[in-house]
Amino acid sequence: MMNKYFPYEYCKSVFDIDYEKLYQLGYKAIIFDIDNTLVHHGENATPQIEQLFIKLHDMGFKTILITDNDLERTLRFVKNINTPYICDAEKPSTASYLKALEILKVNKNEVVVIGDQIFKDILGANNSSLASIMVKFITIQNEKWLGWRRYMEYIFLFLWRFSRFKNRLGGISLTKKYSFLQMRGEKFERMGREHKLIYHDGSGKHDSITIRGSTWFDHKNQVGGGAIKFMREFYGMDFQQAMKELLGGNCSPTLRSPIVYENSVPEPKKEFKLPNANKNMHRVYAYLIKQRYISPEIITHFAKERLLYEDEKHHNAVFVGVDENGVARQAHKRSTNSFGKAFRLTCEGSDTKYSFAHFGKSAKLFVFEAAIDMLSYLTLNPQNWQEHSYIAMNGVYENAVFPYISKELFSLKQLLLNYNFIELFNVLILKILKLNIFIIITNCKSI
Repeated sequence: MMNKYFPYEYCKSVFDIDYEKLYQLGYKAIIFDIDNTLVHHGENATPQIEQLFIKLHDMGFKTILITDNDLERTLRFVKNINTPYICDAEKPSTASYLKALEILKVNKNEVVVIGDQIFKDILGANNSSLASIMVKFITIQNEKWLGWRRYMEYIFLFLWRFSRFKNRLGGISLTKKYSFLQMRGEKFERMGREHKLIYHDGSGKHDSITIRGSTWFDHKNQVGGGAIKFMREFYGMDFQQAMKELLGGNCSPTLRSPIVYENSVPEPKKEFKLPNANKNMHRVYAYLIKQRYISPEIITHFAKERLLYEDEKHHNAVFVGVDENGVARQAHKRSTNSFGKAFRLTCEGSDTKYSFAHFGKSAKLFVFEAAIDMLSYLTLNPQNWQEHSYIAMNGVYENAVFPYISKELFSLKQLLLNYNFIELFNVLILKILKLNIFIIITNCKSI
């Protein structure tokens, strides 16, 4: 099953993990990988890593290292770190993880594994029924070749982000801004994936400012932005001061009341509306048949399903994406001109979780770069085409594809990517026989 390759959480580094939340969730012990998780491959422990272990032990965590390294390298790393270790672990073997539980004297539900490799750390943790956090592997400057496993990991993480298996610890990553403001003495309260900034002034307690990722928003005054704007607006700094603080030049404990903005009006969300339809589809039929050589039967099918029509104003071909109830949620326009540069545009307000598509009952999903590519493929392969599923991404990219993959994770057997721009190495690494989904790369550029 694919989920055995999925971590519970993903963070940029071991320093971006909210260990306080981990402890509150009931985790009492941490199993760390060494190379490319704590330090770059072969390097000794840094002062920052040594301090991290001291902090974790002070918080009440037990720690242990599990590594495929030999004893000499492991001893060199733990020289100034008071923690047990298991070397020559042969990950993802479960034996070393079960041995670690015995050494730490904890239960499986009290342990979390932190590592940088899906096929070793995460797979070993999942096979041992342990929670896991994957961190971005550490690289050095100008390091180019990463190994084929790293490219496969990118694909698994890409699928993980759209699966029901992500964030199983409720979001465990500290944002840089959140950590930075904590050092300034600011107080926060977690609110789902966001943090509320709590501060007091002469008028009482305030909690109208929320921080999520690298952005903030003041719900009372209806303003927001990035890190530099926060420092300028909330602390009254100029650009140079803000940059100096954020880059580590200073971190002075300061608190000021937020600036009050008068007559601030939030930008309204764009309403989605389908372009008005023309009375006929003469221009669309002529373009698709004569210029793109699409089968009239294929065009008629999607026209009857109200997924393809001609707009009234400019006679563009309009490809429509609908939701589970058949309600139009997205539309993409393409010019029908036989000369000049082609015009393509996704309509304002479109929900990018939907796109031009057909869903059948078989275990095959075909993914296309554009609707024309999809229609061309169906023209060339008309036999029983309605049995399978097809999605044309029309510029909305993975948003329209991966919710479907996540939903059909256990029934989907083949994913066929008809893309002309996928790098050559993907042809080799996407045939992952251990996966529930067999992925095939083809090049079906429209005729």
